[in-house]
This record gives sequence, structure tokens and C-alpha cells, in this order.
Amino acid sequence: MLERVKQWVSVITAIVLGIKELAKAVETAGHGEAKKEFVMGAFEVLITLDDALFSGFIGEKLMAAADAVVELWVKLDKVIGIFKPEEDEDPLDD
Repeated sequence: MLERVKQWVSVITAIVLGIKELAKAVETAGHGEAKKEFVMGAFEVLITLDDALFSGFIGEKLMAAADAVVELWVKLDKVIGIFKPEEDEDPLDD
């Protein structure tokens, strides 16, 4: 059981670090949806490089996890002031 938890922590850490590096590449003001599309597309390319490991259901789960990480990262950056939301935008809104 502990080994399985360690494996999942490693996978989650890899997703977060991968997303972080991809997000850094497009870190500018505005065009949030286009930047997210780039990050998710690039992440999808990375996980499809090894079809045997990340194919099918596992690949779909990783993409869903990556999408959630991007959303959480953007919310955190808005709350702590890295991304400045529009004046009429709540930093916690999607």
C-alpha cells in the first residue's frame, strides 16, 4: 500500500512540475484560454510519447489531472497576486 502511495505521489509531482515548466513558457498577461490550450496540448504530446505507459484510460486520467492542476495553479496565482484578475473578476471564479 505504501509503495502505491509513493508511486502516485511521484506521478502527481511529475504532473505538477511538468505543468509548471510549460506554464512558465507562456507566462504573460492575458490570453488565458490560449495559454491553457498550449500547456494542455504540450502536456498531451509528452504523455503520448510513450503509448505503452500512458495510453487509453491512463492517458485520459493524466490529462484530467493536468487540467485540474492548471486550474488550481491559475487560481493560486490570482489569489497571491501573480496574475492580476480584471477589476470586475473574482480571483476564485473559473
